[in-house]
Amino acid sequence: MKKETLTLSAKERDRLRLIHEVGRRHITGVEAARMLGISYRHFKRILSRHRREGDACLAHGMRGRRSNRRIPDDVREEIARVIRENYWDFGPTFALEQLAKRHGIRLCKESVRRIMIEGGIWKPKRKKERHRKKRERRKCFGEMLQIDGSHHDWFEGRADPAVLMVMVDDATGETRAMFAPSESTVAGMQALIGWLKEFGRPRAIYADRHAIWISQKGDKAEKDDFESTQLARALRELDMDFIAARSPQAKGRVERANGVLQDRLVKEMRLHGVSGIGEGNRFLETFLPEYNAKFRKQASSRTNAHRRLGREFDLAHIMSERTVRTVANDYTVRWKNRIFQIDKPVRPGLRGGKVEVAVHLDGTLHLTYKGKEVVWHELELMYKSIQRHTTPRGSMGKKPSKPSVPPPDHPWRQYKQPPP
Repeated sequence: MKKETLTLSAKERDRLRLIHEVGRRHITGVEAARMLGISYRHFKRILSRHRREGDACLAHGMRGRRSNRRIPDDVREEIARVIRENYWDFGPTFALEQLAKRHGIRLCKESVRRIMIEGGIWKPKRKKERHRKKRERRKCFGEMLQIDGSHHDWFEGRADPAVLMVMVDDATGETRAMFAPSESTVAGMQALIGWLKEFGRPRAIYADRHAIWISQKGDKAEKDDFESTQLARALRELDMDFIAARSPQAKGRVERANGVLQDRLVKEMRLHGVSGIGEGNRFLETFLPEYNAKFRKQASSRTNAHRRLGREFDLAHIMSERTVRTVANDYTVRWKNRIFQIDKPVRPGLRGGKVEVAVHLDGTLHLTYKGKEVVWHELELMYKSIQRHTTPRGSMGKKPSKPSVPPPDHPWRQYKQPPP
């Protein structure tokens, strides 16, 4: 097949058009190279080749010709005969294994698959498109609450970037939102506290598989067998189910709300000159009632599925960052390079037992043992200058000591670290 009779692809036709534009001196070669995304030197090669061979030079030189690495026809026919006689009902992968094991024929799976298709032994299977079924809204208000963090340039450069934590009731579309510096555990807890205090405890929380909800240390191939997070622990203590979405389409209710807010809320804040997280949260107090009046739906059932947030739920303690530490023999607890001394009275089993260190959202620190708080005070840690250990000659096998961690009042910590 002659190269002149070949049909050029769309990419090659674009190159040809720019070559003609350069020939007419409508644009320069540098501009044409930038439009094509190639270097000017490479464009000059194409230009000189076009002057020698014409338009057909833009087609690949191997187009219409057999590959030099193609399996010879007689070998292909022999492989097809062996498969047809012995492995006529085998799949390409299984047939490939048998050819290598029993006949010493070693090919790639795609080559065996093509030989079987050409020989009429195997019919290619068309990949089925995943079917997604429309999910109906829940019947009751408070039956399921969708939560998502919307990342957007909310203040259009007038302030630092922020994330809008959006909560949408699945049955009615009732929406609450809160600006936060990032989509973090603290932001998720603060947003949930606002909903809990206003409406009560919903039956279930529906969110994506973000690290604030599901720890990513486990194997993603497994169902939901992940290590717990602070928010997952808080939901268990509040007797609320957690449903993890497998795709953005699954939580389409809150995703569509994000799109509407990214359009309307941004423009409203621009008109009112809102800039900053604090101003944005105050503006939401007037914006969200109008938004809900326009977009809220009527639930199919009048039953409110929210449950009362009774006194048995210590919301400040539940919505906190909690870690477990072991009490030393001198009734001290170490946590993040700090030492806490437990005061009298002490309970039996406290020494060597497990205490829970809880940091509330207001920054206060609480130590609890078996559900009851213990009295404690912080010890001033005496730091010593520890130089980095270097292994001397002849002392193989010794572990180098870990570098010391500066104390909280060290001058190094006084410098403001630049944002990442």
